[in-house]
Amino acid sequence: MSSHLPVNLTLDEPVNTVISDMLNEFCLLEGIDLIESKAECPYHRITTLDQLSLFIKEDRIHPEALGLSRYNFHLAGTLNYGPIRFRGDNPQSENTREQLIRKLMSRVRVGLGLRGKQFHWVATTEYGYENRIHSHFLLNLGAKASLPAAMLISQVESAFGDLAKEMNEEVLGTLHLSPITHSIGAVAYLCKEEYRRPMKYFIYSQSIVSKD
Repeated sequence: MSSHLPVNLTLDEPVNTVISDMLNEFCLLEGIDLIESKAECPYHRITTLDQLSLFIKEDRIHPEALGLSRYNFHLAGTLNYGPIRFRGDNPQSENTREQLIRKLMSRVRVGLGLRGKQFHWVATTEYGYENRIHSHFLLNLGAKASLPAAMLISQVESAFGDLAKEMNEEVLGTLHLSPITHSIGAVAYLCKEEYRRPMKYFIYSQSIVSKD
């Protein structure tokens, strides 16, 4: 498992040498160098709107990234699902995943004592090279962003564990969390195009969907 992924997010899929070689060519872009592994696009090195826009123009990042770049996200997470009902490649399972994500985010917000307008988040489903369905999400924690990262991570983990009990599941899956150092790079990673999947399903907090 790589230690060089943007904002410490993990891909969770084994390296496929054919796809690695393809991505090596796919990711070469003037002004942005590849990092050590050929299997990784340098999303973490996208630090300006010009770079982000160029990747979008090249159909390497979904255009939703531009709107999300206005937010300064503080925490990133990857959720690898356990129960089979969350792992289907169909609309019903997508709806089930969305319900879980929304319940998790609601618990996190309440646990941190934030009002809806103070808490921004976005999540998306990814399928991986071997259809290993998982979700990524980014959190903007408002006034709570100054709290120690370990405390914030513990709050999310606690909410995740409580949610499993509420849903009568022993576990909902595995949850990996990391503080974000470069928000635009994290947004780029979240919005990256997946091989042979032109569409990507995003879930937004009401604070992002509603007008300010």
